[in-house]
Amino acid sequence: MYRLLLIVLATFALVAGVSAAEADNYEQARELSQQLGKPILIKFFVPSCDHCDKATEEFAVKSDIHKALESVVYMTVDCSELEELADEYEIGGVYYPVFLLANSDGEEIFRWIGYTTSYAFVNNLGKALADPTTVKERESSFRDAPTFDNAVRLAKYYVDAQNYVGAIEYYRRAQELDQSGRADFSFDILTNSCNAAWTDQIVFDDVLPVADTILVRGSSANIVKTAQLMARLARKMGETDRIAGYLTAGVDASVNSANPETQKTHKLLLADQALHVNADTTGAVRIKKATLGENYESDLNRVYDLVRWCAERKINLEESERYARLLASRASGDTFKAGILGTLALVLEARGKVEEAIPFVEEALELDPANKSYPSQLERLHETQ
Repeated sequence: MYRLLLIVLATFALVAGVSAAEADNYEQARELSQQLGKPILIKFFVPSCDHCDKATEEFAVKSDIHKALESVVYMTVDCSELEELADEYEIGGVYYPVFLLANSDGEEIFRWIGYTTSYAFVNNLGKALADPTTVKERESSFRDAPTFDNAVRLAKYYVDAQNYVGAIEYYRRAQELDQSGRADFSFDILTNSCNAAWTDQIVFDDVLPVADTILVRGSSANIVKTAQLMARLARKMGETDRIAGYLTAGVDASVNSANPETQKTHKLLLADQALHVNADTTGAVRIKKATLGENYESDLNRVYDLVRWCAERKINLEESERYARLLASRASGDTFKAGILGTLALVLEARGKVEEAIPFVEEALELDPANKSYPSQLERLHETQ
């Protein structure tokens, strides 16, 4: 009787003019989905998430979102409280919110990560609703009769599911199945290869031939982005002695650009080239500071940019520590301050001050408990004590 009452109340709310049938829990969402013949849209979110907060605010006032939600049974899940449901759908990582469309049996149809604008949300939901085939059904169909469209759809699904190896495989199949000769997924394969290596799904050597393909046949823009991706990945994996060719190609591809952003990227690649190829730390820092503009020291955001850049490269650490401590004393906003504290801890760790770094990560975790990078950082620090 209680469940029936919930359904009646939710249905009444829909008829009375509420933009969507909203469910309070997963069981109710499935029952409403069965009764109304509409799929379930779940928004997985975490506290202290700016994009999640923006979504909540705009869902309350945007008429285009209200209209779009009429096609679904809508519910929200706080991943810090309903971990079981988040785990069931393998919702994880550091990017939120995650939107997931499922049928009345709870079988997943599609998902996407993030919220930017109401237009983008409505567009994503419309694409998901246009073909309500479940992921399991689509994969079964693909095994029996592979198609280009299904390969692309499954590749994009696996990207947002953060199964980057799966995404790589389907992008490669899509490339093989393309009959137009116009599709080029080489850069998609590279970005997913980098993400796969970053998350220990593959090794660095697996990425190299993919990146080499971009250098041979990629556009100038993609060559520049390849240089950036490979430099960042190499720093994480301790392979910076193997990226000279990518940095040189990126510098050459960006040298004559009239685009201000590409010009800035060119200078940053020169800084990385100075550091990783020429072993010129002083020159690298000088180039980086030049990109920040005049009087950068009076701007917290630009100083923070410098500190993060140096911390990632483990250079200029004494000055970075001084700046980071100053930033931490002046920062407002929990998420922003947590980021500064986490970066300060990275600088201290690089300077061998592990015990001193731990309290800053603990404070960052208190300020931003949903950020999964801080527990990992804290665990690493304790292991190295």
